[in-house]
Amino acid sequence: MRQLLADAGRSFLRAFIVNVPLWLAGVLAATDLNGAYAIGVAGLCASFAAGIRALQVFFPALTFSQLVGPVYGKYVDSFVRAFLGSLAVTIPGFLDAPDFGNWKAVGLAALTGALTAALRAVEAMFTPGEQTVPKTP
Repeated sequence: MRQLLADAGRSFLRAFIVNVPLWLAGVLAATDLNGAYAIGVAGLCASFAAGIRALQVFFPALTFSQLVGPVYGKYVDSFVRAFLGSLAVTIPGFLDAPDFGNWKAVGLAALTGALTAALRAVEAMFTPGEQTVPKTP
């Protein structure tokens, strides 16, 4: 249980740290919204990412490590968790607005996923004993 909470908590923090600046940039430009809305949406996106990470703890086979190797698999997993979390939150809002296309939601989700994977790579660089690149034979 402790491992589940630690893994889900780290996944939440990474997704939240990436989502807050992305949402604040658009929300603060709008006249009818404030920063609390951005923090709420960022928290919701991060909650989805943490929920997916919790599922990965219960079902270890739900990972890309088998396809790309364990080193790069953690970065791909981080990208996919943030992408799906952001997409799950943004796609209903963009579908409701007639002047937005679905591709804006997909683009924002991809940007969120890429930045979260980059943050995961930075975290791995500063974690003692964690391998950041595959070892060459």
